[in-house]
Amino acid sequence: MIGSTVPENSDDLSAGLDLTRPSPSRLRDYLLGGSYHFSADRRVAGALEARLPYVREMAWLNRAFLRRAVSLLLGRGVHQFVDVGFGIPAVGNVHEAAQRVNPSCRVVYVERDPVEVAQGELMLSRNARATVVHSDPCDPAAVLGNPGTTQMLDLAEPIGLLMAGSLHLVPDSRRPVEIVARYVEALAPDSYLVLSHATADRRPMDTEVVVETLRKEGITVYPKPYHEVVRFFAGTELVAPGVVTADEWYPEQPVDPAERLAGAQLYVGVGRKR
Repeated sequence: MIGSTVPENSDDLSAGLDLTRPSPSRLRDYLLGGSYHFSADRRVAGALEARLPYVREMAWLNRAFLRRAVSLLLGRGVHQFVDVGFGIPAVGNVHEAAQRVNPSCRVVYVERDPVEVAQGELMLSRNARATVVHSDPCDPAAVLGNPGTTQMLDLAEPIGLLMAGSLHLVPDSRRPVEIVARYVEALAPDSYLVLSHATADRRPMDTEVVVETLRKEGITVYPKPYHEVVRFFAGTELVAPGVVTADEWYPEQPVDPAERLAGAQLYVGVGRKR
């Protein structure tokens, strides 16, 4: 039930979890109004909201961008998606958005946390065209070679590679630009990269609030400037309007001040593999 919370003594969902530590996926789910989060996640969200009242708009703008990008890809004939994120949100998830338009769409979610994988499997148990694979999102060969991926998708056909809100959790020591390049190289021509990334270009003091608040809770975010975000799209042709802030990518309605502030925290873009 949307807006409800998972009982923290639930054996099937909380077994093996450190309930004192928040997770990026559950924090995001809470901010989206979902149902899979615990008190630690709500505590961090409250700390963020106390200093940045528009923090929920940040989550929703990112989710709205992803939904619009998936719609764009559907219109261009793409019906297979790999969501290289962290966890499956209960609200606005990819398989529901895609399959609402085209019921034959197939979606693979990638998750390295076995507890999150178990939650994803529970959510997708009645959906034969969506699955979650247990793999390191930073290992393209392992993800694309996973039996769950190869059984669900035809990798010889175009794929929508979705990396919305996950890359800014990857440190430079893991070479995120190279990770994305290996994914793109492995995909068929006319595949698409959909990406969003935190930035401190527009409102550095607000970004620092987010970074420091999350760092104190064990979640590290690595914002990047515009020119570094553009590097992720090497090997693709950027779809207009290119790399812009989240509020600038084909907004569906006039953008209000809170959305403008929230959008300034994220660069987004879509690129087509040549």
